[in-house]
Amino acid sequence: MGIFQMLQPVNHNQINTVNMFRAPFSFEGRIRRLEFGISFVIYVFAIGILTLAAENVSPLINLLAYPFYWFMTAQACKRCHDRNTSGWFQSVSIYFIWMLFADGEIGANRFGNNPKDLGNELTADELNRLKEQERYAYINKQHVPMFRNVFSFDGRVRRLEFGIIQLSILSVFIVLGIVWAVTQYSSFSIGAFNIGLPGYIILAALLPAGYIGAACSAKRLHDTGHRGWWQLDPGIGGMLLFADSDFGINEYGENPKGLGNEIQESSYYFGEGAR
Repeated sequence: MGIFQMLQPVNHNQINTVNMFRAPFSFEGRIRRLEFGISFVIYVFAIGILTLAAENVSPLINLLAYPFYWFMTAQACKRCHDRNTSGWFQSVSIYFIWMLFADGEIGANRFGNNPKDLGNELTADELNRLKEQERYAYINKQHVPMFRNVFSFDGRVRRLEFGIIQLSILSVFIVLGIVWAVTQYSSFSIGAFNIGLPGYIILAALLPAGYIGAACSAKRLHDTGHRGWWQLDPGIGGMLLFADSDFGINEYGENPKGLGNEIQESSYYFGEGAR
């Protein structure tokens, strides 16, 4: 039995998924990437508002931040569980990338059922066989390789590639900004404004970095079956960037993980990738 045939096909009109935000303050169970991403946005927004309020109204308002700390810690713990790791892994800063972009484990694990209802009906033996076939598919490059053409707006990219590219761009500018801040006293000047050599490098890097970032965002939206122009809407486009991939081939190309590319029936999808 093939890797995809072991997963029960789900009709796009009969998707059975676990509701999000059922127990946001609980440390038990698992949550999907989308719920974790939304939770992080809520947390950042709330803490930002409370910080501004504390500066302008009263420091006592900071006490209202503690429920949000609990909320974010609980959600991060459940996201770690979805990766089949202990909730303590959230204390490793770099693991945040995997929490935000990496796949959850198919089927039930020691922390509970898959939050997308993917493979929950499979037995332990079937899950082991599925994982072996999935590992074999990756070893033999039956998926679409990442970083094939970062300058192209065509095709699709998975969430992990999207996250790595965007965080890499951000990291480069952070490093250059630090170097610029350290060396600004010995810099060149444009009028009365000193920018220095690192400043010129930052300015020179803005165009290609912006182009690569926009191309990557467009392909991530393609992976969800939407046009790349949605990235211009920070609300809807931002949500779609973290949405599930379309299962199999869509109008923009093959599934970047190789999931369902050999299946031609358009009426069947893999879990939440359907709409």
